[in-house]
Amino acid sequence: GILSFQDAMRAAAARGTEMGSVDVPDPGLMAAIGAPEGSVLETIGQIDGYVIAANRNSPNSTVIAGETEAVRLAMKALSDAGATVIPLQTSHAFHTDIVAPANGPLKRFLESIDISLPDIPITANVDGSFYPSEAKDVRSAILGKLAPQMSSPVNWIDQIRTMHAAGARLFLEVGPKRALSSTVNEILGGDVKSSTTNHPKVGGIATFLGSLAFLSINGKQPIMDEWGSEILSSEFRSRPSDIDMAPESKDLEALRIRSRPLPTAQRENSIGHHVVAPDLMANSADLVARILAEETGYPANVLEGRVDLTELGLDDSKLSRVVEKLSKKGKFTGSKPEQISVVEDLVEWYGSKTTPEKFETAISEAPVVSGVSLGVPGMSEVFDEEVWDAILAGRNLISEISAEMKQKLVDKRIVRLVKSEDGTSRLVSADTFETVPQLAGIGGVFDLIEQYGIDPKLVEAFDVATSLAFASGLEALRDAGLPLFPIEQTNSSGMRVIRRWTLPESERDRTGVIFASVFPGLEKAIEHALKENSSEESQFDRKYLLQVLSMGHSQFASWIGARGPNLAINNACASTPAAFAIAEDWMARGRCDRVIIVSGDDSTSDTLMPWIGSGFAGAGAHAMGNVVEEVALPFDARRHGMLLGMGGAGFVLERLEDSKDRGVMPYVELLGAEIANSAFHPTRLDTDHAASVMESFVSRMENRWGLERSNMANRMTFMSHEPYTPPRGGSASAEVSALRHVFGRNASDILITNAKGYTGHPMGVGLEDAVVIRGLAAGVLPPVANHMVDDPALGTLNLCKGGQHELDLALRHGAGFGSQIALTLMRRLAVSDTERFDIDRISNWTLEASGGTNVDLRVIKRKLVAYVDADENLVGGVAGEKYSPEPISEPMASPTPDENIRPSAPQTKVKTPEVAPAAKPKSVGLKIPSDIDDTRVRVLKIVAEFTGYPQEFIEMDADMEGELGIDSIKQAEIMAEIRSTFALPLDEEFQLRDHPTLAHILVYISSMNGAQTIKQPDSTTQQAPDAPVPNVNSTVIAETVKSKSDEETLSRILPIVVQHTGYPQEFIEIDADMEGELGI
Repeated sequence: GILSFQDAMRAAAARGTEMGSVDVPDPGLMAAIGAPEGSVLETIGQIDGYVIAANRNSPNSTVIAGETEAVRLAMKALSDAGATVIPLQTSHAFHTDIVAPANGPLKRFLESIDISLPDIPITANVDGSFYPSEAKDVRSAILGKLAPQMSSPVNWIDQIRTMHAAGARLFLEVGPKRALSSTVNEILGGDVKSSTTNHPKVGGIATFLGSLAFLSINGKQPIMDEWGSEILSSEFRSRPSDIDMAPESKDLEALRIRSRPLPTAQRENSIGHHVVAPDLMANSADLVARILAEETGYPANVLEGRVDLTELGLDDSKLSRVVEKLSKKGKFTGSKPEQISVVEDLVEWYGSKTTPEKFETAISEAPVVSGVSLGVPGMSEVFDEEVWDAILAGRNLISEISAEMKQKLVDKRIVRLVKSEDGTSRLVSADTFETVPQLAGIGGVFDLIEQYGIDPKLVEAFDVATSLAFASGLEALRDAGLPLFPIEQTNSSGMRVIRRWTLPESERDRTGVIFASVFPGLEKAIEHALKENSSEESQFDRKYLLQVLSMGHSQFASWIGARGPNLAINNACASTPAAFAIAEDWMARGRCDRVIIVSGDDSTSDTLMPWIGSGFAGAGAHAMGNVVEEVALPFDARRHGMLLGMGGAGFVLERLEDSKDRGVMPYVELLGAEIANSAFHPTRLDTDHAASVMESFVSRMENRWGLERSNMANRMTFMSHEPYTPPRGGSASAEVSALRHVFGRNASDILITNAKGYTGHPMGVGLEDAVVIRGLAAGVLPPVANHMVDDPALGTLNLCKGGQHELDLALRHGAGFGSQIALTLMRRLAVSDTERFDIDRISNWTLEASGGTNVDLRVIKRKLVAYVDADENLVGGVAGEKYSPEPISEPMASPTPDENIRPSAPQTKVKTPEVAPAAKPKSVGLKIPSDIDDTRVRVLKIVAEFTGYPQEFIEMDADMEGELGIDSIKQAEIMAEIRSTFALPLDEEFQLRDHPTLAHILVYISSMNGAQTIKQPDSTTQQAPDAPVPNVNSTVIAETVKSKSDEETLSRILPIVVQHTGYPQEFIEIDADMEGELGI
């Protein structure tokens, strides 16, 4: 009541004008500081120059401001002390003496308008006390607190404490989001309660109604005054009343409907038994929700499942319009179906009418990673079976290069750029072994022909990067339990021969491939150039173009028959996480249902090391020295350069329902990914921009999944890019700065891990992605290598020391030459990195996809393949080892709505692994176990948190919906939180309607103790024993030969045909058409 509404608007405009027009020699700086208030005040008190606490927001959040140089000194001192320091982009140092010249003009303006005593108590931010409620000279009394506020510090802490001292216990934030209410809780602790009135995540109307409920529950019943009541402002009374707005009553009714809790209905009849593919159901649900939202006004993300259509206001005419819109989208003619009562019925009907080709809508579910492979240097084989044990245990895989290779580097006459600690640089000639690279991650045995059985003629067209990526893809497919199927040819005698292995036909069109590599084709290009300059005479290789082009994506897709989207990416060392972002986009747009990411680079080969090693040494980025423990130093104060490595990594990303339908528990789900470029420098990182990208990404993840960054630190690992480049402008500084910018003081709690300290830098290979995915599922993460000396510039860090770490989130950062940035956030799904497979379900899925009567899963040359009906005239029968992965032993933990992940967009409903059913509690004669007091307390706390009810108000026998007013959606959220808190297994048979009270929930929790194993589905198909090899009589072929000379000629021709085609000799018929039948 101090100012009228009109005058308040004019005063705000005048304040902004005067603040913006202040003209002073030094406009000053402002910075937000995350640290205890006492330490901030103590630090700035020791700074020469003018710097003050301009905004005292909370005990751990202060904004400092003042003269430019003084603030800069304070920022450095506070940062060195471990505080989070964020410069603020303001034109002047507001709330300081610097903007005092604006006080005079503002005061003169305020003296020209009407000023009154407040109608309700109001605190002033100048001194934190109340404005006077009575005064002889009203204007002077009010202006004494109001006029100087531009140049006076904001004492928000004092304001809150003043209100609390006056008896305030309920705080209601008027304005968007919850910044102020969160500071209230931090200032006063648990002695008060607060609520918001307009939070974007929840929705304006819902938050406002929730605030009214909050007041009512806490004894402050809102009063709706009559339209003409004097308590309403004149501006509000000047609006037309409800009676005057009768023509708009329809709109008001729509608003009232949108404000109600959503209705649900019991299912009585089904519209029919339609088998709808999971991906169609996902698209159907999304499209139906969006069209219903257009028709009803409800948010699309709640229009799913058992929501009653009539309660939404859908009469026959409106439902007919919905059906018409759906028909147009699906490109079919449809009339209003019978027996449609809930949203789920509409989804099933639409899905049954539609085919995959008719969908072009976005998918909002998170992709999952079901298969991972990793090839590293320093082991007997690149793709070694012991790779996971080695890398997760922190085994060094870096070795000293040969004297011959060192001499090659010396012969390059490198001039190194050497950077000093003071930031200066000098050029130094590298003319001895000590001044060139001496350590590297060098690959072991790798042969795509011998180890993987790939056709030598095909491999001749590959560069080493393509070969490594190719192998990584085959390894990842096996790890995903996704077998390759035979492409067969049958001769006129009925004999069958396997010509190649591909994905099953049903999967080929919906599978994409991305190839990530930094130096694809370069090794072959150099080899050809060196050969051209040598004295050796030879013909020009007609495969040259295939060898030097980046074709790993197309070559691999061609071999496995993947006909979906296909591309190569070179984002330097950020290539693989950037590929994850592209894969996420493809799947979200519905371009495909699965993406296989393959990556490979070998910069330490005999051909590339002299060139790539010299390049990094010349740029001043490569480390010198031949003792690994003194050179491979991630996050260590002694770090002075990177080491080169090599390898390959593959990943299978797909939809959750596809992975679980196949019987494979995914490692993680990809909650999101980000690609950005700082447009800054070819080789250096823009620290500020990298921090802003991470800030934007984490905010997006919070909004999409209901995460809170304040709760992420102690459940998350940060997989760093850090290649231990020099401190100034290096990766470690940029990554730590970004973490502190985004997570504040909680950054010191985040478990930081690293992989390059054991392998060297593998360039575009997804080393970190593979390690963190597998490590997260295993609950084991590698220690940061060789760390001994803390870097004071980085502050306190929680560097991983190896061993067990049961975390569920992983933030991965990738950076590359050319200012490339890539980020991913993943959540753990599997409870083991090995025990993920239901072999019966895999076999049944394979049998169904094959269309045969029997399948035999085998591993041949490291490839997982499926023999189909091998006992029916298949030449050679089956080969390889029986496929026997470790069976799944524990169900996937279910995410909770708050502490884990709550998607804010409609999510696809998927089948979860079956759980041994628990006994259902009876609805009458309910007896709560006597030893359940602790459970009762924890359940009450959860319900109170989700509903806002005081715990003492909630009765255990109260009906949750009928008496407590908790709708089914909120009940589901509460139950998800309970399931996570008590580590309850998933229960397909659980029904909320069977558990109407909290007493029922307590009994259910008690009954579920111990139900922790997945029920294996019965196998509908018995594996046939290994089929005998057909006895093919080769004399059948010879019967067509007319003479002995023909036989001799034939005996010489057949081996030639076998050599060039790969057909078994006994398969080839003399009268077979070479092109039409043999495919030659």
